[in-house]
Amino acid sequence: MPKPAFSGRPFNAHFVDVASTAGLRAPTIYGGVETKKYILESTGCGCAFIDYDNDGWMDIFLLSGTRLGDAPPETTNRLYKNNRDGTFTDVTEKAGLKMAG
Repeated sequence: MPKPAFSGRPFNAHFVDVASTAGLRAPTIYGGVETKKYILESTGCGCAFIDYDNDGWMDIFLLSGTRLGDAPPETTNRLYKNNRDGTFTDVTEKAGLKMAG
């Protein structure tokens, strides 16, 4: 199909990175830092917004991969509990989810 004509309407969205302020500070480890040698290293991970503790607020589960060489010690999936004020607390270890891969 041909590309549709440009609408001419303005795109008035403004995106702001608030991850650190919200408490989402751990890195997502997946593949090499400077280069990716295999396609497997470039496909990324994933995330889920779930209410894991049934309190009515969406929590965040971030998947992390690894590196083909040695993975850094902070390599793990992360579970963040919603604090109901725009911030999240890392409850990965408390939930027994700390593991690489």
